[in-house]
Parts: sequence; C-alpha cells; structure tokens
Amino acid sequence: MAQKSGYSESRSCIKTQPSTEIIRKIAAVTGEEPTELPPIYDTIDPEALDKIVNSVASEDFEIEFVYGDYRVMIDETGVVTIDNK
Repeated sequence: MAQKSGYSESRSCIKTQPSTEIIRKIAAVTGEEPTELPPIYDTIDPEALDKIVNSVASEDFEIEFVYGDYRVMIDETGVVTIDNK
C-alpha cells in the first residue's frame, strides 16, 4: 500500500456501510483506487464491523484498528478517522 509521508487524516460521516467508507477513505488518503487496496477482511471482519457500528449507533463507543499503514477509528457519531499509525 503506498503511503503519503507525514500525518494524514480523513473524516467523514458514514452514509454507507462503515467497512465500505473505510476503504473509500484510505483510498483517498493513499491516492490509490479502492480495488488496489488489500481486502479489508484480511484485517477485520467487515460484516461484523458493520453490524456493531449500526447496532450501537445511539451509544458512546469508539472502534479502533490498524489497516496496513493506517490507524482507523470510528466513533458513535459515525465519523471515520484515518491517520498514520
């Protein structure tokens, strides 16, 4: 996965499934096409992630994991944050 140097951050309210939004945001940060990125399921179960985020949307929570060279965070407001790990 190509990496821009320094700190990169991308925030967005989730309008699609969280796993899809994460791939879109990482693609935007890296400048790659989403199809060029490693499958997200090599890092986290995308169906489980989507179910958790969609089922606890009214409660305070934060999910954080590493995908490639990036730290991914999703909070209870649906904000996806991507930054260099």
